[in-house]
Parts: sequence; C-alpha cells; structure tokens
Amino acid sequence: MKPPEDPMKPRFVPSTAVFIAAFVLLGLVKLWLALHLPAFGDEVFYWQESRALAPGYSDLPPLTAWLIALGTAIGGDRLIGLRWPFLLLGALIPWVLR
Repeated sequence: MKPPEDPMKPRFVPSTAVFIAAFVLLGLVKLWLALHLPAFGDEVFYWQESRALAPGYSDLPPLTAWLIALGTAIGGDRLIGLRWPFLLLGALIPWVLR
C-alpha cells in the first residue's frame, strides 16, 4: 500500500516547467530588445534628470530618476545601464504573482 503523499512537499508539475520556460524565453527577448532598441524621448529625459538628483520632483515620478541613476552608476552610461533596473523589476512581477 502506498503511503499518503505529504501535502507540504513541493511538487514539480508541467505547468511549472511551462512557466519557467516562458519566463526565460520572454526574458531573453526583453534583454535583446533592451540592447538593440535606441533610447526614446522619455528615457533620455529621465536619464538627464538622473544626472542632477533631487529629493523629489513635482512634475515626474522621483523613483524613475533614482533607478536610472543607480543603473548608470553600476552599468555605465550605456543603454543597458539605463534599462537594467527596470528589466529586473519587470522580471520580478511574474514571480510575485505566481
């Protein structure tokens, strides 16, 4: 007779494999796009604002400029430095929802 299965034991089900495969595939597509698309107007504006940070701005979201400042401090003044914090935050959303 088979003992009952422990309900607290994590199981690997096919839907998990599909989720992980889709997550990795879409992440690679987003990374490719981030590396190859030119910066658009808002990105350049926020990058410019991130060069002279202030505690708060009245006409734009302050965290955007702070994240760009962090990204360019770590990744340099390249497109990937500008975009990696937002790629990371976007990649965390499916895991939070899952």
